[in-house]
Amino acid sequence: MARMASRRSGEVIVDARWARQVSGIGRFAREVLKRLPAWSELRAGEPWRASDIVNHQRISLGPGDLVFSPGYNAGLTRARQLLTLHDLMHLGSERSPFKLSYYRSFVRPAIMKAGVALTVSEASARELRGWLCDDRVDVRVVGNGYDARSIGGDVRRKRPPSRPRLLYVGNLKTHKNFPMALRVLQRVVDARLDVVTSDASQVVRLTREVGSNLEGRITVHSMIDDSALTDLYRSADVLLIPSRTEGFGLPALEAQMMGVPVVYWEGCAALAEVTGGLAHPVPDADDPTAWAQAAVDAIGASPSADPRFEAWKAQFSWDKTAARVGQAIEDLMEV
Repeated sequence: MARMASRRSGEVIVDARWARQVSGIGRFAREVLKRLPAWSELRAGEPWRASDIVNHQRISLGPGDLVFSPGYNAGLTRARQLLTLHDLMHLGSERSPFKLSYYRSFVRPAIMKAGVALTVSEASARELRGWLCDDRVDVRVVGNGYDARSIGGDVRRKRPPSRPRLLYVGNLKTHKNFPMALRVLQRVVDARLDVVTSDASQVVRLTREVGSNLEGRITVHSMIDDSALTDLYRSADVLLIPSRTEGFGLPALEAQMMGVPVVYWEGCAALAEVTGGLAHPVPDADDPTAWAQAAVDAIGASPSADPRFEAWKAQFSWDKTAARVGQAIEDLMEV
């Protein structure tokens, strides 16, 4: 796209590589970037690889330039870098010596130099502020949004009564607690489970580990487009999100927008925040019987029938999210 001049005679360079990813960051990137004014694109390589630290395009930038990333990645450069940290999983359940070093040596210095960092929920912002432990950094919550043109429709279609359809959407990393969805399926004996994930082989392995009464009741959907995802939301009776922690929980937002009830662990602060009291909390993250009962109780309880639904819905818009991101970029380019 065209280059955007600033009052500092620098450039805004956007890491649009994230938009190619099938993930929450990918959705955020695609929806936000198409709503921003003109920008130049950071190219070559993949943003999550260690080699991106020495991206030659980033290295060639000057101190008046700004790199905006819809994700967490930073690298060597004289430019300022505006990062979007959707969560801090790399410092928690996904930690490794490399990730700890990367955040200490590149992510934190980039945030401190910019003086601004973006995130997507108040729960995530609290964690980010706690990690930075520096009141000079302006941590801004830009949120996530919903657009019926992408995930289509405000309320899901009606369908004839049939076997309950449970839905899980996401990766299978440890904090997602995916085996709990399988244990729920064991206990709701007439149900089926649709799993939307790129980790198809992991579903097979974890299903074997969980054990009996699951054969032929699970369908895995990988690398599907928005139309297919919309159809799965519309056919679901319940969305299960057994995560122990989340930065936001975009599937919960999308499901509720389409009238699908959400069952989640009440200790997950981001999901409690995002679902706005319309979802079905489970008090114990490790009690499959409680999860199964919550799932059964949620069937037919559409969040769109709740009198609070319209006010909740009005909070989430990709236009609003993109405007907040655009304002942060503009503010940094004026400094």
